[in-house]
Parts: sequence; C-alpha cells; structure tokens
Amino acid sequence: MEHATNRAIGIHSTPEIWQVGQVVSLCEPIATNPAGCVGLVYQLDMDDPQTPYVAIILETGDDLNLFEAAHVHDSFVALIWEPISYEFSTPAALMADFNRGLFTEHFAKGHRISCGDKNG
Repeated sequence: MEHATNRAIGIHSTPEIWQVGQVVSLCEPIATNPAGCVGLVYQLDMDDPQTPYVAIILETGDDLNLFEAAHVHDSFVALIWEPISYEFSTPAALMADFNRGLFTEHFAKGHRISCGDKNG
C-alpha cells in the first residue's frame, strides 16, 4: 500500500480532509459517537486512486478504519491540519498509541477550534 502521509488527494472540493494529521469533527452521530466528536485522520489507503479510503480515530477510541473517502465530507467537518508523522502498523499498536495519549493534543485542539478559537 502506498503511504500518502501529509499529501492532499484533492477530491470533493475538500482536499484538506484527505491528509494524515487532519483534525475533524463529526457532523452527525456515528454509532455511539455524538455529533461534535473530534477525530484525527491517521492513514490513507490509495490502492485504488478512484476509491480512496481514509482511517480516522475518534477521541472516544473508536477506529473508523477504511472509511470511504467519498463519504468523509458528508459526515465530518475539517477543523485544522496538524503535522503528524504517524505510520499505522496494526490495530493493537494504534490502540496502544491512543491509550498512551499520542493523539490527545490533536483532539484538544479540535475542541478549541470548534468552540471558536481559530488558532487552536
């Protein structure tokens, strides 16, 4: 799989979402996650450039692994892009990184922006 870390794909007129490090907020509830829940794009899957997939970890610890990128713009609002050099390896490693707080600063910045602080 091609790793597209920090590279915009540029579809659906919202290319900022298609980058590793993009902080997003849910527009509508997904499963047990309420609207406004903050997430972080941690991986892009570009095996088929016509149907890219994006992986998002939510602040609740839910992993939206391989969410079809064409639907991300319907369900999420882009808040800010934060440089992150994260390489996904396994779901267990992702959860370990989540549990040790690797993404906490990004989630907090997303909340500050969604509350009106445009500088995060």
